[in-house]
Amino acid sequence: MYVVDQSSHRIQRFIAGALHSRVNAESLHFPTLGSNLGTTVAGITSNGGISVTQLKSPTAIFVTPSSFMYIVDNGNQRIQKWRIGEPSGSTVAGGNGPGSALSQISISYGIYIHNEYNIYVSDYGNHRVVLWNAGNTTGGRLVAGGNGNGNADNQLSLPYGIYVDQNGTLYIAEYGNHIISKWLPSKTTMFLMHFSRQYLDAKFGITIAGETAVADQLPNVPCADARWSNTSRVLVNTSEGNHSAISLRFDPYDFIIDVNDNIYVADGSNNRVIRFATGSTSGEIVAGMGSGGKGKSELAFPTALFLTRNYTLFIADSNNSRVQKWKYNEPLGFTVAGGDGSGVTLDKISVSYGLYVDDQYNVYVSEYENHRVTLWMNNNKTIGRLVAGGNGNGTASNQLNCPRGIHVTTNGTIYIADYNNHRIQKWTRDASSGWTVAGQSGVNGSSSRQLWNPTAVLVDQYNNLFILDTRNTRIQKWPPGSIDGSTVISIPASFIGYSMRFDQAGNLLVVDGLHKRIISFPVVCSSNATGRVFSRPTSVLT
Repeated sequence: MYVVDQSSHRIQRFIAGALHSRVNAESLHFPTLGSNLGTTVAGITSNGGISVTQLKSPTAIFVTPSSFMYIVDNGNQRIQKWRIGEPSGSTVAGGNGPGSALSQISISYGIYIHNEYNIYVSDYGNHRVVLWNAGNTTGGRLVAGGNGNGNADNQLSLPYGIYVDQNGTLYIAEYGNHIISKWLPSKTTMFLMHFSRQYLDAKFGITIAGETAVADQLPNVPCADARWSNTSRVLVNTSEGNHSAISLRFDPYDFIIDVNDNIYVADGSNNRVIRFATGSTSGEIVAGMGSGGKGKSELAFPTALFLTRNYTLFIADSNNSRVQKWKYNEPLGFTVAGGDGSGVTLDKISVSYGLYVDDQYNVYVSEYENHRVTLWMNNNKTIGRLVAGGNGNGTASNQLNCPRGIHVTTNGTIYIADYNNHRIQKWTRDASSGWTVAGQSGVNGSSSRQLWNPTAVLVDQYNNLFILDTRNTRIQKWPPGSIDGSTVISIPASFIGYSMRFDQAGNLLVVDGLHKRIISFPVVCSSNATGRVFSRPTSVLT
């Protein structure tokens, strides 16, 4: 078995039945039988690099019957061909830096070698699949997508795993569109094999559909008429649990859920982040020391969280006016935004109740007191860029008033819970103003077209908004283009909602700031409901 050990920048070969140390596996192809030893077969250093003997954050592999490995060397934006047993590889595609030219590769998580020679590359960041013919290392040929991120017949959205049959027909797991698409040779458009509905980052499972096996991130098939029960259950309302000799009152402000339904909680006044394993009310500290402070091992009133796919936490460390990046199981965090005190200049951030991190690890910060959203580019912690608001407190289209939760789409569109303006604002990339897509600007109320202090917003793939309408103690679903929302959950009156997320099954979870707890509203289906849906397909075999 060949394993992409991404964080160690290498390929490991593991033999059936052998026991070895844990690795960060991203892609597996062609299990191999033989001796009882596991070895590094590509990559020579845990630091990564660009030389012919090195890899940097590899993400996928294809092994041919003739013992050649084709490796997606993601950090170097190239495909390396590496004969098993050799100390170095050679570049057969890309290697010209990130970009959208056909001589370049962006982020990739999928590769397929057709007839042992031609290389199909799933170009996740460029929303396309490119074919590099054998022997041609200067440029590829577009075979699917390449017309921007979208769901039109000539577009892809975040293509992931791919498969090519003997006739050259291409099957693509479209992570962003929640579908498997099929592209015929020499065609510029596709047809759908399966349609899907989003349930926000559900678990992996295998479902057999016809002759196609789909790796689909849903443990069960949800129904077509899903709704949410108004009867909630308490998931977490405890003090820290078994990691302290003193009992501290739980003070949740935000939370995030990983693919295994473990819950990470920003425990504000206790200056820490706590992880609760699935089904447990006893947590463990994963960031911060509890005492408060501005050291690398400390937090001071964390209020917002984001968790990446490699289990890196981004934490709005509000009283330190900074965002900390904290790798799982590490004792220290590192500043990626702010850290120079509170203020209104773009090198500073204020209290934040909303974070979002894109696939390039750029950090969006919702700044409550500065009435703006700023974007901090990866590896630049010295200054942010204004992307919404920043023109003072007000109701104008270029203003915000105490923004809280945010949601950012793959094309950079930002949805903002504009708390004191009682509205949801939509800002497209590089826009100088936004527009109201839910609520009435500056007017609070409880009618179907009004909001009152919204604190969180989520967006599904159909652009339906799910809004935590806090003062109205309800969750509203707002279809695109509508002037009215509908109530999907009515929450008990004695409630203050801080944050909201979906778990892997589609249940809605909410922080109840008044009672210091996290509650869950389960998704339910009628008994005769049918339908087949995908959440985030990542692989396809046929």
